Amino acid sequence: MKNTNVNETVSATESITADFKTKISPLLWIIFILFFTMTACEDDGEGDVSPNETANLSNQEEARSVRKMITEVDSIVDESTDLSGFGFRRDCPNRTIESPEEGGYPKVITIDFGESCGIDTISVKSGKIVITITGDMREIGSEIIYAYQDFYMDGYKIEGTTTTTNVSETMQTSILAGGKITTPDGEIISYESTSTSEMTAGNDTRSWRDDVYQITGSTNINFSNGGSFTETITEPLVNTGDCWWTVSGIVETVDNGVSSTLNYGDGTCDNVAELTTEDGVEEVTLGFKRR
Repeated sequence: MKNTNVNETVSATESITADFKTKISPLLWIIFILFFTMTACEDDGEGDVSPNETANLSNQEEARSVRKMITEVDSIVDESTDLSGFGFRRDCPNRTIESPEEGGYPKVITIDFGESCGIDTISVKSGKIVITITGDMREIGSEIIYAYQDFYMDGYKIEGTTTTTNVSETMQTSILAGGKITTPDGEIISYESTSTSEMTAGNDTRSWRDDVYQITGSTNINFSNGGSFTETITEPLVNTGDCWWTVSGIVETVDNGVSSTLNYGDGTCDNVAELTTEDGVEEVTLGFKRR
């Protein structure tokens, strides 16, 4: 294996991804969407809460923290696997690339945050993320696999392995397995997620405006105090290149045994969804913009 410094010029034809239209992993899409689902389902009302409700609120806060952390990590990984020479321009962390002497694959990318690295003041990280790319992601069967090595974010230790597989020219799957977060207080949060992203329109053009994606999958988060969240896309979520919000699809959430659903609509581009809970149906405003 040979080492390639991050500043080495790499031609655009050697980019890990075929083009920017397929760059974002399906797991990142689902985390963006499901992170918002919990935010949309929160109760903003005031009043007294029971001890049990207080515990649930704590779980919700922790779940949001999990999603924010994993979303941020996936964004860094997406950026780091762009070898065009334009996608990764950071002094911290340091990125190194290893590949066979004759070139080609597998490529191993190490993102080293050292003992302390702050990115855009979002969070402080330490440790490493190691990414293995088994083949050109334009080829069916190629995978991007990344795992953590003694990795911390704002004092939270993150573990787990994410595998994204190129199933076809228009479909990718992602599996996050063995996810575990240890909080600074020693609490354990386990999580897993699976997702599939299929490009149903726009693959034959260079413009992103005509792109249409369908997302399916689920995510599960469990807490050492017994709390749990399960979210499943029961009707494929549809994202279009020319709309800020998810335009249709349904997500079911089970929060400590209590179910609710969020319906994104009939395909109209707007920031309105329909939330159904045990208390009835209400219209909610989508404040989180997908892009």
